[in-house]
Amino acid sequence: MITFRIKLVNKVIEINAFHESTKKYCKDFLCEDKPNYFIRMTEEDLKNESSNSETGRVYVSEEISALYRKIADIFVEDNIAVLHGSSFKVGNAAFLIAAKSGTGKSTHTNLLKQLLEEKMEY
Repeated sequence: MITFRIKLVNKVIEINAFHESTKKYCKDFLCEDKPNYFIRMTEEDLKNESSNSETGRVYVSEEISALYRKIADIFVEDNIAVLHGSSFKVGNAAFLIAAKSGTGKSTHTNLLKQLLEEKMEY
């Protein structure tokens, strides 16, 4: 198991994961602060993830998808809203494209980046 901590909305989550790639995926949020929550990934979490998908496909690894689901569950219990989307800023306006996995949020954001170039920030 790989143990690491991430900080989201000023909450620290200690995660026990199977794959180093999961830690790499979370690299922008890594921290060493005292955890508020603990998540331990299980083999069952990984097996259940593709069965939770309407299409049977998982667009990131099963572990990352299951981790996202567990984070959403604990945040909802603390009245923290969780959105799955792609965000960007143009000038003083911020935008969020929210939709199901695999619908093209990142694709559309990348196309807009090509059109707007330096006017757009991720």
